[in-house]
Amino acid sequence: MIDYAKCYFVDGAYRECLLICEDILRGNAFNPQAIELAAISSLKLKDMRCFDYCKRAYQGNPNSFFLAYNLAMAAKETGRLQDAQNILEDLVKQDNNILKGQCLRELASLYKTLGLLEEAYKIYVALLQQTPKDLTLWNGVSELFVPSNLPMALQTCIESHNKLLEIIEQLQKQPVTENADNQNIPEYQKPLQARLEKSTNVPQENPEVVAVRDFLNSNLDLKIAQLYFKTRQDKEALKFYESLQIPNRNNAEFWRDFAYALECQGRYEEAKHAYNNAININPHPTYKFDLAYLLMRLGNFTEGVEIYESRLHYAHLSTFAPDLYRIAVEAFKKDENCFKDKVICVYCEQGYGDTLMYCRLLEEVCKSATEVLFLPQSMLFPLFKNWLKKLKMNKESLFKKLKVLKTLPKEFDYALPICSLPYFYKVDSLEKINALKSPIVPITQTKKKKKKKTIGFFWFSELAQKGKLQRNFPLELFLEAFEGLDHKFVSLQVGNYELPASIENRGKNFQNWLDTYEALGDIDYVVGIDSSPLHLCMSVGIPCLAVLDSRFDWRFGLYESPSPLFYGNVKDNVKFIVSKDIKETKEKMKLILKEI
Repeated sequence: MIDYAKCYFVDGAYRECLLICEDILRGNAFNPQAIELAAISSLKLKDMRCFDYCKRAYQGNPNSFFLAYNLAMAAKETGRLQDAQNILEDLVKQDNNILKGQCLRELASLYKTLGLLEEAYKIYVALLQQTPKDLTLWNGVSELFVPSNLPMALQTCIESHNKLLEIIEQLQKQPVTENADNQNIPEYQKPLQARLEKSTNVPQENPEVVAVRDFLNSNLDLKIAQLYFKTRQDKEALKFYESLQIPNRNNAEFWRDFAYALECQGRYEEAKHAYNNAININPHPTYKFDLAYLLMRLGNFTEGVEIYESRLHYAHLSTFAPDLYRIAVEAFKKDENCFKDKVICVYCEQGYGDTLMYCRLLEEVCKSATEVLFLPQSMLFPLFKNWLKKLKMNKESLFKKLKVLKTLPKEFDYALPICSLPYFYKVDSLEKINALKSPIVPITQTKKKKKKKTIGFFWFSELAQKGKLQRNFPLELFLEAFEGLDHKFVSLQVGNYELPASIENRGKNFQNWLDTYEALGDIDYVVGIDSSPLHLCMSVGIPCLAVLDSRFDWRFGLYESPSPLFYGNVKDNVKFIVSKDIKETKEKMKLILKEI
């Protein structure tokens, strides 16, 4: 029976091997071969019983480094990280341990998991002193401090880069010798490339040099470029990206990263070319998605709107109606007038800000549909419901065809995502979008004279933490900017934050967007970040100061001259601060608020 188990193990049939071993152990619980085979088979299978089997195998032979190592791996696999650490630390102390190198590698990996990064780094350094050409180790050390400590990660990668260049230089000084395994092979049996090189006197390059250079070009130097970019050292990042174009000419991910770095530096045409390179190599929707953002940032909606539809493929797992979208697209491709005189359901597939921004497209839908069934997010439902009552007071209003619903209706002809309305209704320019009437009813400001201006503010968005853009700013920035100013300050931030007694905390009572809307009734000016409350304030015409990160969203246009692209009618009432330095940002905020 044990021989059958061994055969299964050799063939990689670990499940069958484990079953046979368990059958043997039911008859003889102390069979050492069955226990050891069960241990390594369950470990291969990542079976939760592997720790018990490995422990039994080790207890049967406590002098075996192999079984002790397996026990450490089983402890790690089953979440017993402290046990794994204790075993591995004990093993690496034993000088006669022939598996010491492997134990050190696993201990470094475990230290990283436990957050003991300095300890892991010391192990990598020690191992690389013994095997300086081990690229797996260089890869491990280059990833050690990402993402917890980006400056340290960058420093480590640069040190690794320099050391590997030294290794290349040393290898290039060594004479290239023919592989010993090939010396006794007849000339006619040698690879064609080797014979051609010999016959044409083409100098052979050391294969170790080639391997190290490939690792630099396709791995380490790309990480350095990314880390320079993430730590806002854009010029240094671009130097690396530019030097890596040839070796990464077929790497779509490289071109996408390079494109974004170029875009953030305002090198838009070069960025467009790089995005297209990525798409030509791999027409993945994410690359098209990024190109669409760039085109719309530049105001090129004609081309950008159609490419923007790739977002539905990109976000298909979070889109609740992919089949409904597919039906609409197929009908539209056959007949662009297919939505005319139909009942159209418009649903919201993205964030609150997107809904507030694109809702003016509902007018275009109302022009041709017999009825428009609008399905906003649940938190926005009370707000749109409230607006609709006011809109329908005007019998001539196009919005009389509009119904606001809480749930998906049972009967309609087509369902369209709200951010796809520019595509389906050929509203492919900013001029066309800004010419549309918004269903958002302007706020009736309090006419009572006030001694002080009332300034509303918000500084944080939960959703902003999930994207690649930095949108949030510390509350302290706002509070320090407000010091000494003779205004009344009101927090519009959802949540019960601790604020100075002089600041009214309205946001703590907000339950939905109607509450936010109604809280704006006496607000004279708003200071906030790129989040949905800013879109609401721009929609209703409240003067705004938007504090943006230096890499801001496409919806505010060019980096060198931000503009509220979707709110052309209030353009003169919106100011921007593009923050590159917190202290400078605070002074600019204070100066602008003084001038109100």
